[in-house]
Amino acid sequence: MRNLTQSPQNEKYLMVMSKNTERLLDLTTQLLDFRRVEAGAFTLTLEEKNINDLLKGIWNNFYPLAENKKYRRI
Repeated sequence: MRNLTQSPQNEKYLMVMSKNTERLLDLTTQLLDFRRVEAGAFTLTLEEKNINDLLKGIWNNFYPLAENKKYRRI
């Protein structure tokens, strides 16, 4: 099998695919957790989270899409 990361563009696409795969796995896990909560088989706990880390993660997920569409950061 040939090396798919031969060009920087392919490397970029593979990184986006990897991140999107991780996001899909996270969403699936959240959906399953939600169903457990509905069934009463799961207990919710509150915890503090760093909002900056959350926003950076969101930014990093969508930045390549915006870059491809030539959107500018405000």
